[in-house]
Amino acid sequence: MAEVKPRVFESSAPENRELPEGWARTTLDRLLVLMESGSRPKGGVREIRDGIPSIGGEHLNPEGGFRFERVKFVPESYYKTMRRGHLAPGDVLVVKDGATTGKVSLVRSDFPYRKAVVNEHVFICRPAPGIHSHFLFWYLFSTEGQEEILANFQGSAQGGINQTFAAGTSVPVAPTAEEQRIVASIEALLARVNAGRETLAKLPAILKRFRQSVLAVACSGRLTADWREAHPDVEHASQLLQSIHKVRSEQAKKRFARKSTNGSSAEGNDFAEQPELPETWCWTTIGEVAELVTDGDHNPPRRVAKGVPHLTAKHIKKWRILSQDCTFVSEQDFEKSRTRYDPKAGDLLITCVGTIGETAIVPAVSKFSADRNLAAIRMPLTQILSDVVQYLLNSYPWTKWIANASGYTAQPHLYLGDLRSIPIPLVPMDEQREIVRRVEALFKLADAIEKCVAAATARAEKLTQSISQ
Repeated sequence: MAEVKPRVFESSAPENRELPEGWARTTLDRLLVLMESGSRPKGGVREIRDGIPSIGGEHLNPEGGFRFERVKFVPESYYKTMRRGHLAPGDVLVVKDGATTGKVSLVRSDFPYRKAVVNEHVFICRPAPGIHSHFLFWYLFSTEGQEEILANFQGSAQGGINQTFAAGTSVPVAPTAEEQRIVASIEALLARVNAGRETLAKLPAILKRFRQSVLAVACSGRLTADWREAHPDVEHASQLLQSIHKVRSEQAKKRFARKSTNGSSAEGNDFAEQPELPETWCWTTIGEVAELVTDGDHNPPRRVAKGVPHLTAKHIKKWRILSQDCTFVSEQDFEKSRTRYDPKAGDLLITCVGTIGETAIVPAVSKFSADRNLAAIRMPLTQILSDVVQYLLNSYPWTKWIANASGYTAQPHLYLGDLRSIPIPLVPMDEQREIVRRVEALFKLADAIEKCVAAATARAEKLTQSISQ
């Protein structure tokens, strides 16, 4: 154990930076009574389920505290043989190697374990008597302190620091009373920052519920109730349905029928308690009004290095088509696949195998081959907007209907017959446009708030280190 040194320092750092009057600068090794790492039993601790907690770099969190979701242990018998690596209140821990080299945490009075050790990847830096451990921690945690530590990094990306880093790490020292005031100010400010971060962390879930609420009121007619009052002469949706029947009379017999050919259970999928609709709306089914309900290629074509993008269920996420990492098929195979499904702008894609119910609308310019785990619904866009159908399929009770239809097995499957039999409300065309306008405006507001939350969260994460400067 190192000799305890009196609290008298000179500016011994390699670089004599300007400090407030009464301050000094020294090196970390002169402030410590102990610096050591720990160890683990031969063979590791993976299979050890209880004993004395063994703290590694993965247990130090980014806020200077600890996370114990996956605590590791050394046996009590091994702990008793350990001559180094025992934790004590006030210890500053520093990760010594790997991707998180330099990360620091402080063993505060509320540390949950009475006995604990560090493993061989963490240094214990124990301040000498008279050295304010919180002040030392906050400096090493700061951006400047991290730069000082990492200036001693050796080796490749998986290198680290050794015991000589303490002699090469410059640390400012203030009069004791001033250190205490600084620490109190830092921790008071951080309490406010952390309270703000907790609030920010709740907002994504709130925004998700907000979007779900927007869809719920849009699909029930409540979102446009005032619009209907201002437009009492709007044409009833039943007339719109009749005009669709004239074009597609051969499919009109499917109204409210459920004729899935796959033998899946229809229990819970009949909308027996259909939500009450506004007077100008009426019920129909997707199969009754859609121009096309189909799925992708049942004979997956050979992939090529370049060609036409081939989309699968993983490329449909949060109402977007994500084709960055897709594979490709040849032009010749694409032409063959078009006999089953030829993509057109405005088609509504829905995942129907595995991950069920993710949707996206095909944009204006699209050329792609679709896998069989994707289905496409094509609406007569002059009469039914794909956006409105997408709102329905992503809101309750349609999400429950889809989940019930696809089953709860390891590989859920939504068949084309299930899709065609989904009951949907038919809305007058002018009101459909108004629904889309209002939903898009509210979603844009939610998106803007989400960006602000993300920016504020990033600033809050940086504040913790900047406050301690």
